[in-house]
Amino acid sequence: MKFFEKYFNSFNSFKKDVEKKETLPKYVKPDGTKIYEQENEFGLFVYEISPDCTVISRSYDKNGNMFFDWIRRRNLEIAHLYNESKKIVYEYNFLYDEKNILRKKIETLYEYNDEGKKIKETVITTPSNLKVEKYYDDKENLFETIEFKGSVKTWYDKDGNAYKRVIDKGSGGIIEEDL
Repeated sequence: MKFFEKYFNSFNSFKKDVEKKETLPKYVKPDGTKIYEQENEFGLFVYEISPDCTVISRSYDKNGNMFFDWIRRRNLEIAHLYNESKKIVYEYNFLYDEKNILRKKIETLYEYNDEGKKIKETVITTPSNLKVEKYYDDKENLFETIEFKGSVKTWYDKDGNAYKRVIDKGSGGIIEEDL
């Protein structure tokens, strides 16, 4: 977690420098997009601001491999974090209202086996408090999905057909159903 805190603090301080206009753009694209670059302890940080106020940032390690990207346009913010194999391990989509208040958040975590094949995908949606886990076989084919919503847990097969449900009634016990 310290890596992310340190990285995001670096990102935020650079953003403030850009907003204060203390940092001049490295170059400007023909469409007016301003490109800022900064070397830091992680590698290269590239920050773009387009004329329509879309902001894009990318972070590269010392070997030139992108490990993080982020975009914000009006009410939508999207980011991806990559592992050393250049596969996405985390992504988020944030949706804001017209007053810039976060209204919907979708976070996805990806897990891979030692050969780099996706074995699990976890999607958490807020504020609906929906969590979905998708499991993949060694050929990256979906074989099972488990949906968690409140106290209800539902299993689905590879075709999306529900086959089992468990309801935790708290002190009232657990109800298991085959569907």
